[in-house]
Amino acid sequence: MGPYGYLTKPVNGTELIIAVEIAVYRFGMEKKLRISEEKYRVLFESIPMGITVSDREGNIIESNSMAESLLGLHRDDQVGVPIDGEHWRIVRPDGSDMSPVEFASVRALKENRLVENVEMGLIKGDRGTTWINVTAAPVPLDDYGVVIAYSDVTERKKIEDVQKFIAQSAWVASGEDFFKSLARYLSGALGMDYVRIDQLAGDGLSVRAEVIFSDGLFDSGDQYMLDGTPLRNL
Repeated sequence: MGPYGYLTKPVNGTELIIAVEIAVYRFGMEKKLRISEEKYRVLFESIPMGITVSDREGNIIESNSMAESLLGLHRDDQVGVPIDGEHWRIVRPDGSDMSPVEFASVRALKENRLVENVEMGLIKGDRGTTWINVTAAPVPLDDYGVVIAYSDVTERKKIEDVQKFIAQSAWVASGEDFFKSLARYLSGALGMDYVRIDQLAGDGLSVRAEVIFSDGLFDSGDQYMLDGTPLRNL
């Protein structure tokens, strides 16, 4: 921290008072700025969403720790990467490739407006696909482009896909019965090695396994009484 003012000899009383007032004012303003920057840093790092900021050309200048996790790329490696660059492999909710011109960030930068709730699938090679809900807005500051906020909706997307599978009666076309088709689908869609689908017996006292799907194979079902199990109180 440097000096806030200078005085020359001989010292004039009025000049001294003015110099002190200026020094106190500048010190107070710098303190407020440091506090504001610290609040921003804490919020930026602790918010449970990925946050990425670009410059006016659309190149990333900073990201938070959650962005590292969601994007699968260290923040230092993100710096300078274009928001519409070839690095990103993005798909639409239906699984088809999404063009960069459709990205929320690119649209917000180009159209200079808020773009909300764009669902995108980020393909990360053998690490699978992370589904994110993205909102982007222009930043009204020199040398800044857009701020991009995104949250992980992968689990919600999986549940919606399962619901869609059931609603569309996909098992009819497969030639398998309903429970086998559902078990096979759940195993693939949710990445599960073991799927068991039970059905409550008519007496309400026992449960019968309609299907057991383990490591790609179907196993014969069994039956057990509800007494003495956590399911008895459901």
